[in-house]
Amino acid sequence: MVEARLAHEGVNVHRGVELESVVAANGRVAAVVTRTGQRLPCDLLAVAIGIQPRIDIAREAGLATGRGIWTDAMLRTSDKDIFAAGDVAEVLDPTGARRTLDSLWSVAIAHGRIAGANMCGGSEIYRRPAPFNVTKIGGIMTTLIGAVGTGGREGDLVTLARGDSSLWRERLDGFAVAADTGDNHLRLVLSEDRILGAVVMGDQALSRPLQHAIREGLDISAVRGRLKEHPAAVAQLLAELTEPKVTVAAP
Repeated sequence: MVEARLAHEGVNVHRGVELESVVAANGRVAAVVTRTGQRLPCDLLAVAIGIQPRIDIAREAGLATGRGIWTDAMLRTSDKDIFAAGDVAEVLDPTGARRTLDSLWSVAIAHGRIAGANMCGGSEIYRRPAPFNVTKIGGIMTTLIGAVGTGGREGDLVTLARGDSSLWRERLDGFAVAADTGDNHLRLVLSEDRILGAVVMGDQALSRPLQHAIREGLDISAVRGRLKEHPAAVAQLLAELTEPKVTVAAP
């Protein structure tokens, strides 16, 4: 859907292409050459390289590191007097099950608040909510909520967001269902009894109820079969689960 919109705007998308070299002329970029030898003329080259935490100083200081600086759930590093927060912190889940590296502004704000409180003698625990990000590409509003990958080649989902979450790349014990209606696209990742994640493109009416259902871990067992067959009916099905039940006793 995004590619169709970009094509309509005159943008050519080359899928799965790797650059071999950049050609310059008169001190400016003139073209790029792909690994297959194709030459693509251009006036401007922008390179998106993602986010890589700068952890050299942490390693030199003897702190435990992985992709980022390892911390516990209180944002404390392997040195009890040093804390890390934001894009550089690879945080251990309170259950001790895994570490997560996020580059989302909302996460950085939460990290900073908790790290600051704990540096002042507090004992606050960072409990990671489902990742949530909103962006626009090709004029299409797109929201990513929770875990959106199932272990396949789904990198395109990640590139739609400003920021990143390692949870978006995890292999999940679930499966994906999708629905397209006109200029709108919905993708849900389901487990046996939960909605694990969602991608909402176009109309954003479903974003808020899906965010609530994913973050609260709403049990969808009662409607899972219908949701699998008709994902576009998710709003109605979630309403069935959340609306209060009224029982009227006969006189």
